[in-house]
Amino acid sequence: RLASALGPERLTALLKLAELQVPKNPERAAQLAESGAALARELNDRRGEATASFLLGEAARTRDRYEVAATHYETARRLFAVLGDTRQLARSTRRLGDIFFFLGGWERALKHYLEALRLFEEVAANEPSSHARLQVGHVYTSLGNVLRPTRDLDQALDYYRQALHVYEKEGFTAGLAGAYTNLGSVLQEQGKLEEALEVHRKARAVAEQQADSYAL
Repeated sequence: RLASALGPERLTALLKLAELQVPKNPERAAQLAESGAALARELNDRRGEATASFLLGEAARTRDRYEVAATHYETARRLFAVLGDTRQLARSTRRLGDIFFFLGGWERALKHYLEALRLFEEVAANEPSSHARLQVGHVYTSLGNVLRPTRDLDQALDYYRQALHVYEKEGFTAGLAGAYTNLGSVLQEQGKLEEALEVHRKARAVAEQQADSYAL
């Protein structure tokens, strides 16, 4: 089907195939996304080019090529900003935060996470979907993660608590054990051992409950 597709149809197919290949064959995903980017430019399709750039970032990140990924995510971010696509702009910005976190650039990671939080909150305010609100929770977790190495433990704790609040409110049970574990770890680092132990017990209880539900 891809071989016979023309123009916009071919672009859609290339980008979909690239997305599917990212987790299992990122090198092939990059090839497909490169072809998609070239076709998008030929068609003057800004959204297609932005999506291809994001997928190139995903493929590079999966292969631990962080500097390359950052370049592609920045291109995607610029194009989505021009398009006024807040959701995809937020995704690209968060990914840039991830990249700088992996590279140990805490200040740049923090800057991008805070911007991603603002954007995802804007999306969540305009969309009733749980998915949009969960993205806010995920960014709170990322903010906590990036502040721990800088030893700003009070602020990290606050972000982890906000992430936990979002997950509880949205019924996101898959994130509860990790959220409790993050809280317990910071409390332990602060020397609040009894409180940390209680939170770790909650994390274990949630994890065991999830394991039991999967076994049913």
